[in-house]
Amino acid sequence: MNVRDKQQALQEFLLKLARLDTDVTEKNLEQYIFTLQDIYADDFRHLYSGMFGVITRIDADNDLDKAKLQGNIQILYESVVRWRDEGRGHVTQELCDKLEKLYDHVNLEISRISYTQEIAQRMEDKNRKSGEEIKLLSEKAANMQKDYITILGIFSSIVITFVAGMVFSSSILNNIDKVSIYRLTFVIILIAMMLFNLLNLLLDFIAKVNMKPLAVASKISDKKKEPQRSTIAGINLFLFFMMIVDLALWALYWYRATSFNTFTGY
Repeated sequence: MNVRDKQQALQEFLLKLARLDTDVTEKNLEQYIFTLQDIYADDFRHLYSGMFGVITRIDADNDLDKAKLQGNIQILYESVVRWRDEGRGHVTQELCDKLEKLYDHVNLEISRISYTQEIAQRMEDKNRKSGEEIKLLSEKAANMQKDYITILGIFSSIVITFVAGMVFSSSILNNIDKVSIYRLTFVIILIAMMLFNLLNLLLDFIAKVNMKPLAVASKISDKKKEPQRSTIAGINLFLFFMMIVDLALWALYWYRATSFNTFTGY
């Protein structure tokens, strides 16, 4: 065989030793040593550059294992040295030296590839951790923005409600002596309904910005898990009912006043 064929035969030999079902034992030890003698005959020297391709191929194949290759190569090397010392199988010192270099080169490439994979795994773990931290910071920043909007919204709601209430209250108090109690009550209820719904609209907007539903307003609605809208509708219905009652009382007062004027001749 020429050098190229021997290099190819050595690579196939290493791939065979890396198989999961390959075990170097006393039964097949002689066959493996004779194969190495044939490969390294005629002063053949393996190429160190060819080891990287073989180890990479072994690492990418699920049926092959680098640790298996290391163990089998070590057994072969130790057996060749023992055979040399015992004078068996015509094992020479030259074969021991070449197998020692093969054993050293294989271990060196396996260590280098394993170290490279370890570094890559560390970098991947760091990148994943950094990505998780960036995601967490982004979520915190988004939540902080929502909190700021919520605080500003609540403050705006309070200011608007307070200012509107003060304006309407001042207007009512300034003209309290110019209207009847029924008209004054009607306007007060109407203003209360307007301010109440305005405040609820602002709070509903804040809740939508935060993507959270409004909390229930009472213990009863909390136990029954009723939505906030039913409570708001109930309060509006109550205020509307009060307005109807006020109109009814005003109509009754107007009817009595008209009947009294007719009876007295005014």
